[in-house]
Amino acid sequence: MSIWTHVLGLVRYDSITQNVWPEPKNKGNTVAEELEVIRNFYSNNIPEGSEGPLQVDFFLANRGPIVVITGDLRDFAIPQVSGIVKWLNDCYAEALEYIKKHHFMLHLRDSCISCTVEPDKIILISSEIDTFFSDDGLIFQARLL
Repeated sequence: MSIWTHVLGLVRYDSITQNVWPEPKNKGNTVAEELEVIRNFYSNNIPEGSEGPLQVDFFLANRGPIVVITGDLRDFAIPQVSGIVKWLNDCYAEALEYIKKHHFMLHLRDSCISCTVEPDKIILISSEIDTFFSDDGLIFQARLL
């Protein structure tokens, strides 16, 4: 019998650049470039079940980029959910390094990713801190509800 894990989540970044300066006064990056930076890091090594990976989409909200994560992962049990947490932390670490190096004014604001492991376990992954105030350490953690 297959074990399915159903995933639905959002990771929201806040673009200080977008909210402080109009496009022509931007200091070297645009909100479109910020979205592309996020897209580059969240498009690699996407966790997958036996029938394929999570689907990851991106869009620009009025405050900044949003990563949308959805999927139904077959043969993906509770122990494998830690792979989603690792992927999120790896994506964030790579993005943060790039953001700092290129002086982007982009911060992880909040996130919530629900992983429902059949038949009846729910694991909630969230960011522990708002990186506008701090960017230390691994920030994505999972909790069994």
